[in-house]
Amino acid sequence: GLEKLIQTLQWSISALSNVLFLTIVIYGTIALMGCYLYGGDKYIGKVSETYYINDYFNFMNFYSSYLLIFRCSTGENWHNIMVEYAYKDNSEMGYSFVFFILDNFITSVILLNLLLMVTLQQYDEFTDKKYNPIEKFNSFIKDFNSAWNKYSTDEEDGYRIKKYLAAHFLIELNSAKLVFHEKNKLE
Repeated sequence: GLEKLIQTLQWSISALSNVLFLTIVIYGTIALMGCYLYGGDKYIGKVSETYYINDYFNFMNFYSSYLLIFRCSTGENWHNIMVEYAYKDNSEMGYSFVFFILDNFITSVILLNLLLMVTLQQYDEFTDKKYNPIEKFNSFIKDFNSAWNKYSTDEEDGYRIKKYLAAHFLIELNSAKLVFHEKNKLE
């Protein structure tokens, strides 16, 4: 089961890269909105008065704003940051609650569920269907190994088969897959 999950993640790397790019764009958009709403000169003197808003996590520039949005999306004291921004300027208290709740909802709930949805869709596509390439390959490998073990020699530690046994090996491998006709099997 774990091997199927790892193979599913390998098959879904391209789809997950699209989700990652979308996540970066959404984080950037929210960081720019935070810079627009809370950045500027009016909070520079008040940073030292707060506990959760500091010189690294604030909305003064895009870099620190991006870090703050990422920190809030991990769930680390986002509600305390929201309250600190709400009570810095009482005229913008409503903006702070709406902004941080929407930010938390978008980054935590929607993007996480999108990531899970893409992974589960790839898992469904590549493991639960009858025509999936992983199951066909695994069944072919099982048939190949059983036929190879039957005709391999002990002198070569199972790495080679004798020339005269090659036709028997191919027949054993499954003549229906190789489309041998009955009268021409050994030819």
